[in-house]
Amino acid sequence: MENKKEKNIEETEEIQEMSAMGAGGVQIGATKAGKDDDEEKEDKLRSMIREVLKLYSTHKENLRIQSVFEGKLRETIRNLLVEKESKEAAPESTLVGILRSLLNNIVPQIRLDYIKLQTNDEERAGFKDYFYNAVNKIIEITNEKGQDTEVPQELEEEETIKIKSDKPGFIGDVSDGTEEDKPEKEASVDGESTKDISSYYERGQNFGESAFNAIKDRIQNVVAAQIVPEEYQQFVKALNDNLEAWFEIWDKNAVKSQEPVPPAEPEAPPAEDFDTENLEESEIDFD
Repeated sequence: MENKKEKNIEETEEIQEMSAMGAGGVQIGATKAGKDDDEEKEDKLRSMIREVLKLYSTHKENLRIQSVFEGKLRETIRNLLVEKESKEAAPESTLVGILRSLLNNIVPQIRLDYIKLQTNDEERAGFKDYFYNAVNKIIEITNEKGQDTEVPQELEEEETIKIKSDKPGFIGDVSDGTEEDKPEKEASVDGESTKDISSYYERGQNFGESAFNAIKDRIQNVVAAQIVPEEYQQFVKALNDNLEAWFEIWDKNAVKSQEPVPPAEPEAPPAEDFDTENLEESEIDFD
């Protein structure tokens, strides 16, 4: 009997040991399976991030290509429009060509005298009024002069800035000598008088008289040699219109030169471009 009891006890202990070993194996297998799932999730996450970065890089490159294409397209359209406008432009009249040559001859000299008047607007008003009246009388003065005239010599062509104006009738391709920086020549004034002045307006008129006397012969030579009587009034009006436009341009430049210049703001350092192609996986935080 005792032997039988001992045998049963031993069998029971063996069964318990086998059960314990089985439970341990299941626990180890479950732990290993959990680690495999974590690694698989991490691999999927890495793969997803790489796909997102690849899509971002492709999108950025597509935007760059689109921008370059649009820029070239705009340039092509602009060139076509300019070419069309140049073809549709009406042929220039002989009078306009004469005026352009004359303006290139006299405008730089007028500017040198006009910009000396810096005190107030009254001075410049006197200068302009004298000029307009003198131009209006230029035909009468030329006819009274009644002598042989010579065609004025053209100024040497130099690389100067061609200024534009929105004023009707303004003739382009004329330089006012802004970029020439030449020493000013003393004007030979006919019948110069030494009368006293009582206002800024009178001082401006005296400057206008001196400036006009310096260029009067050039205008008279053109009128006598190149302008037919039927064009006298048109010539005078076009000349005064263009002088008025130039006076406005010089007045605006004078106002701009007197405006205080604001201090320059410090420039921010340029932002570094985000390089997605050379991004390493070690730089990605998965937490």
